[in-house]
Parts: sequence; structure tokens; C-alpha cells
Amino acid sequence: MGRPSHLLDFLSGTARRPPSHSSTYTKTGKMTPMATESSSWIPEDVRRLRTHLGLSQAELADRIGTRQQTISEWETGASAPRRMSRRLLHLVAEESGYYAVADAAVAPHEEPTP
Repeated sequence: MGRPSHLLDFLSGTARRPPSHSSTYTKTGKMTPMATESSSWIPEDVRRLRTHLGLSQAELADRIGTRQQTISEWETGASAPRRMSRRLLHLVAEESGYYAVADAAVAPHEEPTP
């Protein structure tokens, strides 16, 4: 099983360096914590990214070079992604536009401030 080319670019250092901030601003101007390469990926973040991508646990595992069981453990909170895995999750999220979608979402109970 070969590694995907975007993973090889990332590992060789030719991929774009992602931002190191751990918060973003929504359209309402409120600061929202986001899972970035330097922050923790909570189980809900991993599951949301995977469903955003439309992938099964096995497909996401294959994409980042890990086992399906590991993805399951991250999603249930039995374990958490370590540093390289967090970086790979961040790269996949950034590449897929996941952060842009999360930034654009405004919770239904929130009213935009004038």
C-alpha cells in the first residue's frame, strides 16, 4: 500500500505550512476554538472531519496512514491523536476546506450582532 502524494509532500516538507493559531472568528465576530495542528483533536472534531469528507473510518485511516481501529479510538475518546497524527488531520482538514465550512457555520441560537 503506497502513501498518498499529499502525505508524501507533507512528510517531505514541500506542503504549505498550516497556521499555528488555535482559534478562528465566525461571521458574527465571535472567537471559536478550532482543532489545529498544535491543539488537541477532541473526539467530536475527528468525527465531524470524517463525516465532512464523507469517509468511513477505514478510508480516513488509509488517507492518513493509520489503522481503522485508531480512528475509532479517537472518535470514542479511548485515545487521542499524537503530534504527527494531529498534523496530518489538520492537513487533511485544511486541504478539504473543513475549516472554511466550520467558520461559515453560525449556530441557530446565535443572533448576528449589529
